[in-house]
Amino acid sequence: MDASAVSRIEQGKRPVRLSEAVVMADILDVGMNQLLGIARTPESELVLAQRKLSAVTDDARGPIVQLINSALEVRDLLHEYPHLVHLVKDPVVGDLSSFDEFFDWLKQRMTQDSLELLMARVYPEVMAFPGQIDAVIDLVAHLARTMLPVELQESHVEHSKEA
Repeated sequence: MDASAVSRIEQGKRPVRLSEAVVMADILDVGMNQLLGIARTPESELVLAQRKLSAVTDDARGPIVQLINSALEVRDLLHEYPHLVHLVKDPVVGDLSSFDEFFDWLKQRMTQDSLELLMARVYPEVMAFPGQIDAVIDLVAHLARTMLPVELQESHVEHSKEA
C-alpha cells in the first residue's frame, strides 16, 4: 500500500480492503476486532487466548524434545564414560559428582530460578492462583512424558508401579 492510499484511507476517501486490514492488525499486533473497534467480550477473549495457547503449545514441543534428547545424550555419554563426570559443571548448582546423580543434578540446574519466581516475573497474574502452579508443573511433566518414545513411557509406568 503506497502513501497516497494511506492518506486517502485516513481522510475517509477510500475504504480499507480486508487484506489491508489484516496486514494492519498484524503490524499493530492487535486482533481484527480491536482494529475495527468491536467491543471485546469474554467469549472473544477466551477464543483468542485458546488460539494463543494452541500456538504456544505447538511451538514448545520442539525445544522440549531437544531438551529431552540432549539430556539423554549426556546421560548415555556419562554411562559409557563415567570417568568424565567431572566435566559436567554449573556455576550455580556445582559439579556433577556421579553418574547416578545426573537427573537430580539436571533438575537442580533447570530450577535455579524457581518456577514461582519465574512465573511471578513473567506472568504476575498467575500468582493470583498459587495453587495452580502444581497443575502447571504437572502439565509440563505430562507433555514431556508424552514426547518420550513409547517403550520409555511403558518402562516409566512399570517403574512407577514398583515404587
